Amino acid sequence: MRFAALIPLSMLLAGSLRAQPTVAPGTDHYLAFFRDVAQLKRLSDHPEIKPVSANGSSVELVLPRIQDVIGLSDRETDLLTSAATACIARNIPRHEPVVLEARLQEAEIGRVSEPVASQVREFEQKIREMVLVYVRQLRSDYGEERFRILDDFVRSSRWLTSLVPKRAPSQPR
Repeated sequence: MRFAALIPLSMLLAGSLRAQPTVAPGTDHYLAFFRDVAQLKRLSDHPEIKPVSANGSSVELVLPRIQDVIGLSDRETDLLTSAATACIARNIPRHEPVVLEARLQEAEIGRVSEPVASQVREFEQKIREMVLVYVRQLRSDYGEERFRILDDFVRSSRWLTSLVPKRAPSQPR
């Protein structure tokens, strides 16, 4: 699921990874990153939420500390988690009806009509603009030098593996 979040919808619909112009490069990365940060915050705030293994027992998780992974201060981490959770709380739809329509057209006739493709671009633009509001706020709050640390981390995609909760080592009985 994370991989799909990094690719603009129009590229998925077209079935190709050719370069597409974007209004704000990197917002696709930030949206996926914000989803992961918000999920970590949720798991941290609700330790009773635990995945269940195949045998039905709950699995203990070790959550990575964003401060340790990225090198941010506690204050910067608080600003990041606030921005990420606020952005995700805006209920960004993952499956807009126009996207489904575009996928159906692609499957049925091998292309997407221009009116539907235009609606998909408008949908993508609204999401980019909303994410950009939070990215700009972080840049303002952090200052250029500190923001560059976060931005380099997000654009490197290291967060795809470093912000993943790990299974806690099992305790001997």
